[in-house]
Parts: sequence; C-alpha cells; structure tokens
Amino acid sequence: MLVKSLHQIEVKARASLDIGYDNICKMSSLHRHRFQLENDLLIPMLLKIYSTSFYHHQN
Repeated sequence: MLVKSLHQIEVKARASLDIGYDNICKMSSLHRHRFQLENDLLIPMLLKIYSTSFYHHQN
C-alpha cells in the first residue's frame, strides 16, 4: 500500500514538472540548471514528507 502511494506521488510530481522539451530548450543555461535542481530535489522532499506523515499516522 505504501509503495503504491509513494509511486503515485512520484508520478504526479513528475507530471507537474513536465513543461515540454521546447520550453526547456528555450531556457537559458542558468534556468535549465535551476529547473533540473528543483526537479531532482522535489521527489525526495515529497517522499520524506509522505513517509513522515505515514509514520505519525501509524503511531
């Protein structure tokens, strides 16, 4: 159950970050780097929040 929920969070988060290849190509290199960094950090952050709330809910 938890694994499925974590997967659903990841899928939704990645879908919200999908701004399209053309738009990414139009970004300056600084913006591309920032976008990639935000993308790389978002999933672990959401998983940490979810797992923390799940732990508190179980106890």
